[in-house]
Amino acid sequence: MGDAAALRVVQLDASELDQELVLTLRQQLVSAFRHFEPGWWLSRLQPELSALLRAIVWRYSVYTTGSTFGQAMLNLTYSPPNSSGMTSFACAAHGAVTVFGLWIAERHGALSDLLLRLAPLQAEQVHRVVGMVTTISRLASFANLLVFLQQGHFPTLLERILGLRTYFQRLDLRRQVGFDFLNRELLWHTFGEFLLFLLPLINVHRLRNAAKSVASKLPLVRSLLPATSPSVEASGGGGGSVDVPARCVICGNLATCPQSSNCGHMFCYYCVTANTQADNQYACPQCATQVTTIRPLSVSR
Repeated sequence: MGDAAALRVVQLDASELDQELVLTLRQQLVSAFRHFEPGWWLSRLQPELSALLRAIVWRYSVYTTGSTFGQAMLNLTYSPPNSSGMTSFACAAHGAVTVFGLWIAERHGALSDLLLRLAPLQAEQVHRVVGMVTTISRLASFANLLVFLQQGHFPTLLERILGLRTYFQRLDLRRQVGFDFLNRELLWHTFGEFLLFLLPLINVHRLRNAAKSVASKLPLVRSLLPATSPSVEASGGGGGSVDVPARCVICGNLATCPQSSNCGHMFCYYCVTANTQADNQYACPQCATQVTTIRPLSVSR
């Protein structure tokens, strides 16, 4: 029986999987009703929603099979091999603390306010007692974690109080590790960290503008592009005004707050300012001249 005891890391992984399962279910449910009438009620009643989800998960996991979903995924169980399973008291106590205990912890603030309105004289004393119990439980949980790391049994304080040890369901599967999966995850994490390091060093705007410049020189692409506006000099704009509707050579629409660059073409103020701030060597997409200066224009109607 001692050989069937679960590894420490597997027990911790099972606890994390159980927490992530409830969190994922709650997020999916809130997201599904976000655009409906009761959506804001779900956001306000998240502690009750979490308690309901924990009750459903506990009913179809610990109550039915004697192990949580996280434990079942990792070949773990609360029942040792060749045993009759959990006792009725341990199962009921586990469900009560998992559902109602965590709900009280999440609703502690609202319950304290309600008690303050109903019994203001006893509220301060109860609040002090609750704070003391919370502090003691956190210290006990921390001490239990240290003992668990040393002995390898009872990763949570609840399991230690109820005497719920974790065992492998099948001894021939306890040390099998999916190295293909681990290698794939390692490669993806390494690749992700490499991208996080590399992407800030890449000027995306410059690459995009260079690609647009190269594509605009292709005959097929040029035939699909909208007609470009003439330069300021060709439009009679030597004095800071033009006689034709000004079209931006970047977006192709009528220029908003028209601006003229040193190459003589017209831009929207936002288009040319955003591109020159993102790329200090920005070139005009129509004539490939580097934009160094811009000046406002007025359009004669």
